[in-house]
Amino acid sequence: MLFRSEHQVAVQPSLLVDIADRDGRLSRVSCPSLPNPLGLLLGVLQWSGPSLAERLTALRMRSALQALARGEVTSRAYPRHDETVRQWLVRLGQAPRLIALLWEPLAVAALNEPVDVAAAAPFGHVLAALFGPGVRDASMALPRVPLEDLFVHPAIAYLETRQGTVIRGAPATITFEGGRVAAVDAGDASWRHPGAVVCAVPWHALATTLIDPPGTLARVVEDGRHTPGASIVTAYLWLNGQYAGPSVLGLPGRAFQWAFDVGALLGGGRACVSLVASAADDLVPLSNDELAARAPADLQTAVPSLRGTGLRHATVVRERRATFSVA
Repeated sequence: MLFRSEHQVAVQPSLLVDIADRDGRLSRVSCPSLPNPLGLLLGVLQWSGPSLAERLTALRMRSALQALARGEVTSRAYPRHDETVRQWLVRLGQAPRLIALLWEPLAVAALNEPVDVAAAAPFGHVLAALFGPGVRDASMALPRVPLEDLFVHPAIAYLETRQGTVIRGAPATITFEGGRVAAVDAGDASWRHPGAVVCAVPWHALATTLIDPPGTLARVVEDGRHTPGASIVTAYLWLNGQYAGPSVLGLPGRAFQWAFDVGALLGGGRACVSLVASAADDLVPLSNDELAARAPADLQTAVPSLRGTGLRHATVVRERRATFSVA
């Protein structure tokens, strides 16, 4: 039996995203249904946000994308190991406003680090995937159900119907002998010399999960021990009135960079908008009340019709170590 979730995700036919600059001017990136990179480049060139001269600088990314696709690490356009995302984009002649409205929001969302800190090479791989040949390679996929229903429950059902055991809420340890797994212990359960082990834990938990790992695994554990985390803050806003903004809205230059119309996605008549702040180390120390005030302020600069709409409720979720750092 297969457990599929495609019907629970809304995938755009091609990339469509609305962006509100810091002055509240709204513009739309709408890519035609053509194979990439042609479709994505045409969408950027037709975008009214930056000037035509600024948009034309996107064409200078072509050589970099070709080098990334072919793995040509010796190419001048390929990201250098000591470059940040901004340094790489500037070297490739990208206009400052195009960086601010397009490349920076994309990089921060994908890498969860500021462009002046994040390494360029991982962002290069993100762009290589976005500019892939498929029409929908750059499209957004938006969940129609809570993420637990999309990922967790189907995964558990898949494992349990194959005689797998899933134990939640219990720390696990994996011990090794002679370079092989000797035992897995989780809560009151224990397995000796299992045939296969899937270890899906955050990088910072490897050191307490893998006991005396061999060779390559030991190096992975040590790298994880010294790799810092990067934070994400999400604010869920339940509105008194209806939300009249775009379903996906980019908010470059603000504390919260993206807004999603959760009410429309999940249905049920809820007027709920989620605002997401990646690379959110400056926001994490703020109180819930401060964040619940900051999020609507960022949204109202882009959707003026909300200025007279009050909040019924706000929930703030902090993930201090949401991802490992790619600085």
